[in-house]
Amino acid sequence: MNRTQRIVLICSIFMTGCSYNNLWDTIVSVYRGTPQSAPDAKQQNQEEERSLFFNENDVDFISFQKQEEHPSHHIAQSKEIPGLPGSKVPSLLAFQDPPAHLEKMFRKIYFHTDQYLPKDASAKHSLKKIAHYLKTHPNIYVVLEGHTDERASEAYNLSLGARRSNSIRQLLIHNGISPDRIFPVSYGKECPEYLGHNEHSWSKNRRVVFKIYDYQGKTS
Repeated sequence: MNRTQRIVLICSIFMTGCSYNNLWDTIVSVYRGTPQSAPDAKQQNQEEERSLFFNENDVDFISFQKQEEHPSHHIAQSKEIPGLPGSKVPSLLAFQDPPAHLEKMFRKIYFHTDQYLPKDASAKHSLKKIAHYLKTHPNIYVVLEGHTDERASEAYNLSLGARRSNSIRQLLIHNGISPDRIFPVSYGKECPEYLGHNEHSWSKNRRVVFKIYDYQGKTS
């Protein structure tokens, strides 16, 4: 399965109402059920280092820390699915970076390691401004791209990226925006913004990015 197919799969799951926890349980079950060959000494050392970072014996599973402020099992689903026949919302390719005069408002949201709530308390203030803008511009639709750093497995990072984009979506919904206008997508670790293998690069890659689409054809 290539990257595009994986992204489409994740989008389909989260936009059609599949349970978050069921998806994560499925991912974990598949990985835990995959036979592994006996590791040599070098591999064993690498696995021990990863397990120390993950704080889990199973290197493909990280228990998300309890973040009760945003219970992920109460995700409001959209009636619209971008790109489907009959939907007024086009495919994700039609969503673009905010124009220059909106870049500051639609700024990236950053996260701590293994967290899906914003690390900066000021993010909530920014989201209130975004919500106000969306209320006064009902023709604007938003895609929230969830990203992670390069560490941990591909499956884990796809799930974590989805949790991040959905947490921002929920905060916008709580500020009065219809769930039919906000679409979460996860790229996991597939699209890093910084290519370094250090904490500076990782901190910049743990992010949610806004892409917007004007249904009437004119962003203002």
